[in-house]
Amino acid sequence: MMPPRRLLALLAIGWAIVCAPQILEAQPFAALRLETSARLSALGGTSVALGRGDLAAAWHNPALLPGEGAPELGLGYGRLLGTVEVFWLGTWRPLAPRQSAGLQALVLHYGSMERLDEAGQAQGRFTALDALLGLQYRRTYSDALETGAGLKVLYSALERYTALVLALDLGARWRLPRQWTLAVGLRHLGWTLKRYTATPERPEPEVTLAISKRLEYLPLTLHLATLGSAEAERIYAPWEDLAFGGELTLAPSLLVRFGYRMREQRELRHQNRLDMAGLRLGFGLQFGRFGLDYAYRSLSTPGGMHLWNLRLVL
Repeated sequence: MMPPRRLLALLAIGWAIVCAPQILEAQPFAALRLETSARLSALGGTSVALGRGDLAAAWHNPALLPGEGAPELGLGYGRLLGTVEVFWLGTWRPLAPRQSAGLQALVLHYGSMERLDEAGQAQGRFTALDALLGLQYRRTYSDALETGAGLKVLYSALERYTALVLALDLGARWRLPRQWTLAVGLRHLGWTLKRYTATPERPEPEVTLAISKRLEYLPLTLHLATLGSAEAERIYAPWEDLAFGGELTLAPSLLVRFGYRMREQRELRHQNRLDMAGLRLGFGLQFGRFGLDYAYRSLSTPGGMHLWNLRLVL
């Protein structure tokens, strides 16, 4: 059997490749940062100031949970590097006036992997997965200000090693004059209820800040965002992880999206050639009660991630 520390180190590296732009900084429980919203992913990442509610986006900022209209059901599927699969399911419904609640579930399946002993001899195969359950609550305080809170439970299994984590997300969104929108979030305030081994680990908190502007004379919304660690010893300048994107409305039922994540490009690009690392592309379709969103996220040489979201108004 591979030693536990070596096994966990390999999983941490795999998590970082799947979930985070900080590829060179493998972090525990990185499945919490997995991109589940195709719309947000196409616009540059998980921190985007959307002007209207979006069920999948509420996974990353609970203040973005829809608050008006009929309840929705959302389904999502993603595939990374041909083997890692992501399954997402969510729904929301209005509560009292100016309040709404959402429930979402996420499964990240890493596929089947070969088990090796300390001498490198094959000892069969095993699987690894992360399963998350999240509850979001959103409240509108005025026509301009909306706040939200979310609670996530993460169960992670790697062969016979398991962990259980509880994480809290907080968010706010302001609708400003002249079609500006500002959003902030504090994510992954977590507690480890059960550890893989005796080594202490916990989620790393993150701070997000995003702003968007709907242009006056073009059917285009521009987005700019930054993401940083909330750990005092790891705080870095906001411009070190900038993301920007745009959403162009070609027709009432067709939107085209593009995005770019600077830190992904810096850490994933191939040094000796022009590289597409950090680039995101996508589209959105709306047909009556049905909506479909798609995003492609380039990870340079290793490949990319395809993400689909389907929405149904109930």
